[in-house]
Amino acid sequence: FIAGFISVPFAEFSSISFVANITVGGATGCDVAGGGTAAPFPFAACCACAFLLPYEVITMILHFAKSENNLKMRYIEKLGREWGDAGIDTLEKAEEKINSIMQSKEAWNIVCSAFGLNKGMSQPTAQQKEYAELWINKWGYGENMLRNAYEICMNSRGEFRLNYINGIIRKWHSEGILTEKDLADSKREREYAQKSSAEVSYENTKADKGGTPSKTNSSNTSYSIDAFKEYDVFE
Repeated sequence: FIAGFISVPFAEFSSISFVANITVGGATGCDVAGGGTAAPFPFAACCACAFLLPYEVITMILHFAKSENNLKMRYIEKLGREWGDAGIDTLEKAEEKINSIMQSKEAWNIVCSAFGLNKGMSQPTAQQKEYAELWINKWGYGENMLRNAYEICMNSRGEFRLNYINGIIRKWHSEGILTEKDLADSKREREYAQKSSAEVSYENTKADKGGTPSKTNSSNTSYSIDAFKEYDVFE
């Protein structure tokens, strides 16, 4: 990823709507192409001084902003501030940060696909990003398992509830259920245990009924064939 960024010269930004000229003294000018008005912007001073970022990291920020199709100054400033606060001051740290961002975005795309959400409708909330990161990048669940959790939620609750889905997936994780095969095996084991429990309960009920006479039987006279043969109806 770094190699791809560094191989693109700064001058390329002039062809896409943004030109940044960083001088040795730190003064910067910017142009908005396509009819926009030119206006000075202290970008190098802002990033290199205020955020304590070296030029190579600033270059990474610009290239990343370009890859996101967002070269607005406010967005670039935001990245510079976040990266500066996070202590991202080398190319290696910048690459790690970008990879983390890309993985987080891919995780959210998988969640959207599994739940039938519109990827471009809106940006995910912090809670949604956290769930996506947890389920996919940390616990290793795939789209099919997320879809299973979604269907269980809809069948049980009748509505989409992210917290409920998280509870389902968290329970699977605690039980070591990661794949659809694990889920099917768990279901069979549960059904077998329920069947066995029902059979034991039935046998115990039969034993209780056979060993303990009912009140109706205990109040009646008990007859046997031998006793009946000896019984004289004329007595």
